[in-house]
Amino acid sequence: MVNHIIPIISTILYFNFPNNIVIEEKYLHHFALIHNVILSLFSLYIFVDLSNFLYTNGIVIDKEHYFSYEKFDNIMFYFYISKYIEYIDTFLIYLKGKKPIFLQLYHHSGAVISWHLAYTYKLDCFWIPTLLNSFVHSIMYTYYALSLLKFDFIKSVKKYLTGLQISQLVFLFSGFILYKNVETNQNWNLMLLCGIANVIQIYLFIDFYNKTYKITKTEIKDL
Repeated sequence: MVNHIIPIISTILYFNFPNNIVIEEKYLHHFALIHNVILSLFSLYIFVDLSNFLYTNGIVIDKEHYFSYEKFDNIMFYFYISKYIEYIDTFLIYLKGKKPIFLQLYHHSGAVISWHLAYTYKLDCFWIPTLLNSFVHSIMYTYYALSLLKFDFIKSVKKYLTGLQISQLVFLFSGFILYKNVETNQNWNLMLLCGIANVIQIYLFIDFYNKTYKITKTEIKDL
């Protein structure tokens, strides 16, 4: 139970971050830029490091096989810790006097809980979401950084980035196919729990995509 105290407390604090503290956006700009650049480079580092590990050791589908390697264990631990750092994305929104959408709150808190379970119970299948997520986040945080630097062209790729996020979430279910008869009953149940949470997340992302980017029939007539 002790192992679960940190994610539980952090999630409670995350959802109860004081929203009455406002800092002028110009003072947050440089901090946000540094935050996004660091997470972009970190995500790229994890993606390259994990890819190199998999290339060197091959794709082996077995329970706790990869976690028997100190290198893999370290990669998973560092990426797990980065999920707490990503909470800053939401804190910056609050400090601007704005409110984050539910999708963001669900996405970040769900990531902390999922990677906590994966690292604590040594779910080997999480090399798949870690590889995909680190790749997507290296692009996503680069996008955020370029947006802060006022590159106008970057606005046109936003919907494709959301599409990429949805695609990675769908592809995560490949882990259920590969590890169906491999993992222990306990870890399989944890995978199912994460899978259910992922289905909800996919729905929220698709709903966000449709509301944000889809052109309605009325809008088409007005064109």
